[in-house]
Amino acid sequence: MIFDTIRNVTYRIMQTIQETIVPESQIVVPPEVAITFSAQHNTLAQIFASGIDFSFVSEGGEQCHQPVLCRDFLADAVDSAVNRRAVALYGFAYNAAKMPPVDLTMLRILVGNKKDNSFHEKVAGILNVLNQVEERLDLRLSVAQTVTNPQAEYKGGQFVLVGSRRWLEAGPMLSLYTLLVDVGCVHTPGTPFMDTINRIIKGEIAEYQHYDAEYLQEALPALETILKIGYRPVFFIDAKNNYPSKVDTATLHHYSTISAVGKRQSSMVIKHWTRDDLKKKPTLDKRRADKAALLAEAAQGEQV
Repeated sequence: MIFDTIRNVTYRIMQTIQETIVPESQIVVPPEVAITFSAQHNTLAQIFASGIDFSFVSEGGEQCHQPVLCRDFLADAVDSAVNRRAVALYGFAYNAAKMPPVDLTMLRILVGNKKDNSFHEKVAGILNVLNQVEERLDLRLSVAQTVTNPQAEYKGGQFVLVGSRRWLEAGPMLSLYTLLVDVGCVHTPGTPFMDTINRIIKGEIAEYQHYDAEYLQEALPALETILKIGYRPVFFIDAKNNYPSKVDTATLHHYSTISAVGKRQSSMVIKHWTRDDLKKKPTLDKRRADKAALLAEAAQGEQV
């Protein structure tokens, strides 16, 4: 316990130093990017046969691994990067030490859909959903880079979503991000994202990907908790504690999703994410009000 506390404090100090050198908010993201595509083409066992392809992109524009339809493989890649170990599951294989590295300082995910020739029209909805959530959580707003050399089979284009590294710090956060990408594909920009989610669950809006409604229903308790109290009280500050090296890849893969947290099945990996005292944590609105009050008091003190 003491060791974990010291490690978390050390991690906070290192994060502060890093942000002092290059604050995340000041990192400039060009509107376009050329990608060096991966030659990896393993046969993957996935629940989907088509849909959005996801893959990480390195800071230098290299595709870190082959595209995947199953979003859970992305957390496996982060596990490899965080713990510096090779991962292999259901045909997916990634080794951060030998392959283009996942950028842990910024989220960079390449997306495209071979079956959707109008995918480029979905980007505005995707960003609107992500940005609404990010504004709520005080996170850097995601942007989309247009890939200047898209692969021929992606008639609707390919894009790199660039966002806060906080989305990478826990598997369920990354899982939530990619699920919100699906939501964005059927979202009307400018409308409340929760309205879209609730309408997908009720069947009033057709889901973009098979199982979206089911996954959203399962994830809803976790999403509501994160929106209410923020992501920080839920997950460990040190990413290593959210991707514990003592847990095997298969277990992390299945129980580090936002749906698993919503169903409280993630306790098989980490009990911290669904502990009972989360219900007693102050809300984001309360913390913001307290912070505003403190700033107002400080300003008054300076005027005296």
